[in-house]
Amino acid sequence: MSQDLRTVVTTDDNLVAVYDASTGALRHSFETEFPEDINKVLIHPDGRRLLTGRGYDGAVVRIHDLESGTELDHFGINDDTLGFFLLPDSRRVLTGYCQLDMWDLDNGLLGPLWTQDDCASCLEPMLHPNGEWIINRDDDRIAYFSVADGSLVRELKVAHDDPGMLEEVDHGALLLPDARRAVFAVGNGVPVLEVFDIETGERFSPLEGHAGQVQALALSPDGDRFASVADDGFVRVWDSISLECVWTAKAHEGKAADVTFCGNEAVITVGADGDGRLWDVV
Repeated sequence: MSQDLRTVVTTDDNLVAVYDASTGALRHSFETEFPEDINKVLIHPDGRRLLTGRGYDGAVVRIHDLESGTELDHFGINDDTLGFFLLPDSRRVLTGYCQLDMWDLDNGLLGPLWTQDDCASCLEPMLHPNGEWIINRDDDRIAYFSVADGSLVRELKVAHDDPGMLEEVDHGALLLPDARRAVFAVGNGVPVLEVFDIETGERFSPLEGHAGQVQALALSPDGDRFASVADDGFVRVWDSISLECVWTAKAHEGKAADVTFCGNEAVITVGADGDGRLWDVV
């Protein structure tokens, strides 16, 4: 979803489709040079560029002209990537998995921030709401890095009565607006959301309700709510303060693969069958 809420982008394998958010009409579609599924897309705040990423195999982030689909540039990643995001200056991109790399959209690689020898339990990095820290988790360790220079600011251990569970937390994460609690989607078929205090490492009670593995998370623009979709086909909306589920619906007959907010009162879900649906969650 673009920042002006006018454009929605979806992907299927290496195909990108661009839609008008108000009408649902397809504007255009184009194929990328990725050999397999695209695992992340991001519309640049300038509304003119689209970033697409494919991790795990020959990881690359590609920059396209949003309207024409023309590839403007691309950059490789020194190691596999689980995800990427724009830093607050909208000029630098952080990619992460086994290694955190910082890139300039115009000038290429600025340098690696951190390398992990065993990346089996790494998670996509997050940006702290203060805009000054990058948060990265691997296994039971949460590390904070400076956005300004990439230096390690602090690190802590998270508490869990089943440490092996943390090795499976690899299906998405988001940081709640209180800048203390982080929500992690658990992999390996486990249908719960794990919540940790990232300042102390304390584990809260897991969030239950889904009957299948959670595939994606999204935070509303005002931060008051977040949404989750899962293999059970349901979309659930949670209150960011109480962590209670406040709305739910059967979104797709098969797996629900992705979710994003459209403003604060609606969400768009995408099913494994490629269907996208708009839901009023008031």
